[in-house]
This record gives sequence, structure tokens and C-alpha cells, in this order.
Amino acid sequence: MSKTADVIRVRRSQLRLSQDRLAELVGVTQRQIGRYESGEQSPSLAVSVRLSNALQVSLAELAGAEASETDLSGEWWVAWQYRRSGADHVNVHLLAVAQDDELLHVADGDRAHPVVDGSYTWRSELRLWGGEVLMGWYTTSGGSIRHIGTLYFALHPDGSQMIGSWTGLRPTGSLARGWTAIARDKDCAIQLVTSLIDTNGELPTWPERAIRSSR
Repeated sequence: MSKTADVIRVRRSQLRLSQDRLAELVGVTQRQIGRYESGEQSPSLAVSVRLSNALQVSLAELAGAEASETDLSGEWWVAWQYRRSGADHVNVHLLAVAQDDELLHVADGDRAHPVVDGSYTWRSELRLWGGEVLMGWYTTSGGSIRHIGTLYFALHPDGSQMIGSWTGLRPTGSLARGWTAIARDKDCAIQLVTSLIDTNGELPTWPERAIRSSR
């Protein structure tokens, strides 16, 4: 089986897209997606461009390019702080990360909570710098109001979790910001962002602040 077939199948699963839905996004038939995933047929360049957009990966990754030594691909849990009705809240849900060397394509695959709960379907791109810092942007694609902002994360040396903050533009034109954390484990992500909120970001150095699941 080709590397492209593996990438399409695995990334579609990470984003929880059916073959029918992916076919609709790309403009081909469900049967054609099945052929790509089985390796029976390779997509043309034009279809590959549409596949990379739908799966939110680069053309290089779609072709099976080797990943960076720091492998951050796969499923993660994100927990982030937001304010509603004058009070702080924490939202947490799954993310799918696809990595192209130092560039990370992040998407929630429609796994965020409803907008009424303070969440939006969103996607992001982050660039890894020096194996320890990630910086990038995010944009929402759900709800009646579009949000655009920036993200900054410090990555733990073992690559299992990251802490940071987000900054975005409110519909009123003012800035909003909050703490956020991403981890392979849901409990870790929640504990990290809670600690960031409680200390206003004043956490000790990484070896002491790495949080593990109690399970």
C-alpha cells in the first residue's frame, strides 16, 4: 500500500470524516476515495490539492514525506480558558494534529462543544521552533461570528504536553486572551490549564511542572 493511501485513511479517521463526506469535500465519488485509501489508484495533482485542503495536511505530507524528529502528530486534548458572563470557564475537547516537518496542521474535526457552551469548530497552523516553542494562528469555522487569533506554546522536553496562551479579536474590536494547554491525556490538559489560570502563568520549570494522569 502506498504512503499516500495510508495518509488519506489515517487522517480521515483522525478528523472523523466518512468516506462520503471526504468525497463531497474533494469533489469525487465515495468509491474513488476507497480506491485512494486502498492504494488501487493514486490521486491526480488537482485532486491531491483538494485532498490536502480537506484533510488539512500539506502536499508533502500527503505524499508521505518523512516527519520531524519531534513527532507531534496524532490525537491530543486541548483545554482552554474563556470568559462568559464575567466568569472564567475551561473548555476541553479532542484535536487531530498532522505534522509536516516543523509545521503542524491542527483541527478539531467538529469535536468542539456547541457554540452555546462557549466553543467553536476551529483549525490552526503551528510552527515548531527549536523543538521547544510553537507559534501560529487559529480561525474558527463554526457559529455566526468568526474569530481569528494567535497561539503560543512551550513544549515539554518529552513532547507529551504543551502550555501557552491564545489572543484573539472580539467582534467589538477589542482583544480577548486566555491560557491554554494541550496534552496527550485529557486530565493532564485540564490540570495544566487550571494551574496556568491559578498562577497567572507563573509555573515552575518544566521538570517540576510536568503533569501526568493519575490513572
